[in-house]
Amino acid sequence: MHTTGTSPAGFTATTDRAGWAHSDLVMDELEETMLRDYLNAQCRVLTRRHPYEDFLLVRTLADQHQHAAWEAKRGQPARARVILSTLERFHPRTPELSLVFRVTADPAWALVDWTEGQHRRAVERLRSAMSACAFLADAYEHDYLTARRIYLASHIARVDLSRGAPGRAAALAGALAAVMAGAADQWPFECPETLDVPVGGNERLMLEAQLAKLRSIAEPR
Repeated sequence: MHTTGTSPAGFTATTDRAGWAHSDLVMDELEETMLRDYLNAQCRVLTRRHPYEDFLLVRTLADQHQHAAWEAKRGQPARARVILSTLERFHPRTPELSLVFRVTADPAWALVDWTEGQHRRAVERLRSAMSACAFLADAYEHDYLTARRIYLASHIARVDLSRGAPGRAAALAGALAAVMAGAADQWPFECPETLDVPVGGNERLMLEAQLAKLRSIAEPR
């Protein structure tokens, strides 16, 4: 995934604060496939109730959220905050599109907070994005968000790791691996009944690699 594209999980997976990188070509191709599948699914759901122009709006805003995240990663959190604050003025007014907006806005805000060491605020933002996903799945039949929710939750584990709580990070990563394999009751956040598990295909391959990497760092040797 290139840093100029929108990741299906809110943060791009090329780099993060801990310096983790997906440089392997196969992983890059998996992310590109996941992104394409995600956008197709979102378009399918949104265009049931909204004109295609609304889908284009939320995707354009999502691309700009990703640009703000890129600015934060390159050491420009103040610039990222200006971009994100400006985008809030274009917040869609309809309840469904407003939630879709939060799914991409809040992880970008979280990344900015994280780069500035505001760990608690970053977790709050990630939880907000996951809540938006859960409501979209429950009330609006957005049936493609399970992998995103697991991925966002994995970023909470990364925040825990970066603030010196490796045990908590490892426990969460383990729970997420169980959820991905089909144990929805292990989901430690809201609305586990709206998860579509087990996760399969490219999403499973990508999430397994990410969670394995996280656990290898967090778990004591």
